Amino acid sequence: MLARKHQSTGWKQLSRRLSQFPVNRVVLDSTGGWERGVVQHLQQAGFAVTVIDPKRGRDFAKVCGRLAKTIRIEAQVLAHFAEAIQPDPQPAASELQQALSGLVHRRQQVVDIINSEKRRLHSVRNSTAKADIEAHIDLRSQILTVSIQTHQPMQRLYASKNRMHG
Repeated sequence: MLARKHQSTGWKQLSRRLSQFPVNRVVLDSTGGWERGVVQHLQQAGFAVTVIDPKRGRDFAKVCGRLAKTIRIEAQVLAHFAEAIQPDPQPAASELQQALSGLVHRRQQVVDIINSEKRRLHSVRNSTAKADIEAHIDLRSQILTVSIQTHQPMQRLYASKNRMHG
């Protein structure tokens, strides 16, 4: 396994390197979203890719008695996991799925910001600071509403849901 930066140059180097070997599937553990770009690149390059929960990889490592945490050992464990378990590759996400996934991820970030501000609001005694936090909550809430209403993939998703349930 090669450790590469999360950027297209590294992804290209990785796919060229993998092309030199008889690779049946590539197994990665999820890294909070950082893996999305390389997964998309490898799928476009023709590789079957599976992303697993890191806990699943750690559990497999424990069963195999490989507990040391280095990139090289983790790569060996993932390769052994791929050989032993043969997980099904994930289908490549469509452009719409990628757009929606990005929006859902961003929406969750904004919701987290709003919730953090609401928690702060309870401990603030200064009226100016309190008004600032309330304004920030309102602004972020408006951003969520506008992004859903103006983004075409999100509109299509809501329209298809309404057709199914309507």
